[in-house]
Amino acid sequence: MNLRWSLLGWVVLCGLGATACLFDPNLSRFERCGTNGTCRSGYTCFTDEAVCLPDCGVQGACEVADPPPGEEPDGGPLPDGGAPTDGGLPPDGGEDAGIPTRKPLRWVTQSLSLATEATPYAQVLEVEGGVPPYTFRTVGSLPPGFKLRQNVLEAEDKHSAGVFDVALEVKDSATPPATLRKEDFILTVRTLLRLAGPVTLVNGYSGIAYTERVYATGGVAPYVFKMESGSALPPALSLQDGGTLSGTPNSTTGVKSYRVRVTDSGNPPQIAIRDLSLDVAIPPIALLREIATQSLPDGRVGTPYHYVLKASDGMPTWSVSKGTLPSGLRLNSSTGLLEGTPDKAGTEIFTLSTSGLFVQNREFRITVY
Repeated sequence: MNLRWSLLGWVVLCGLGATACLFDPNLSRFERCGTNGTCRSGYTCFTDEAVCLPDCGVQGACEVADPPPGEEPDGGPLPDGGAPTDGGLPPDGGEDAGIPTRKPLRWVTQSLSLATEATPYAQVLEVEGGVPPYTFRTVGSLPPGFKLRQNVLEAEDKHSAGVFDVALEVKDSATPPATLRKEDFILTVRTLLRLAGPVTLVNGYSGIAYTERVYATGGVAPYVFKMESGSALPPALSLQDGGTLSGTPNSTTGVKSYRVRVTDSGNPPQIAIRDLSLDVAIPPIALLREIATQSLPDGRVGTPYHYVLKASDGMPTWSVSKGTLPSGLRLNSSTGLLEGTPDKAGTEIFTLSTSGLFVQNREFRITVY
């Protein structure tokens, strides 16, 4: 019941003599009764005070209660903005947003790059999926000279040519870890192309036909020899693709250096470049024979070796007067042909001599790779 109307009810009761009033309410805010005690509809004249009081205060409790003291009048329900807008489910990315899907561990590297003997090598091994970081290890042994450092298969310059099977294993960091082995790697180490020389070409003589052969080892035959750009042989001399240098020099040049390039038939091809020197001089006196060969080509284990020694006056008798030839080589004393197949790497130093009125001696060396 509204407190204000309750108080007025007590006033009415007091006026009717039903109880004792303990306070004197202020009724001046109500309308005064009309002539003969009349009031407008809904009100009754309280004759003791001659004021019109609402019927609900006289006849019973008022149905509409005023707001409690200290509260603001209720402005009624808020305008209905409709049901809250449903934002729906988050956009469906096409996958379950619950537990993330983990890709299986797999090898990205499917083959090993081509290696070249006696040349630094590095192959990065790649995998994906699983839980990084990854741990790599070899299964069995690696080819001589190779090692695995984290995820890099590497070698310095002390490894030999050949074709090798390589098995590797990778493990991820999951619990328990996933392990994946790959046993079908093939590592091909090709032979290194070298321009074997001779580094100092056989002497040439002005006005006399000249011929010399330049050799290569390793790589993939056949080879193509060319003079490097900016390097030109003496007039009347030329270098053929097969390595034969020939012509008839018409003047002396003294000792000069020439840069030669050789390209093999590999895929991809290898290229080797080397500086070779040549002395074109005046022919010696007939009786004063000299050994025209100045140096010998390098050799390679397992590769046939063939080189003909030369003297200024034709074909003397040759002999090894000191030291020994590389293992697998032999000297034809009548033709000066050095031939055979080297079977041991290393360098041999020896002295060759020619017979005749004036014996000629010269020290040579052959390096076999």
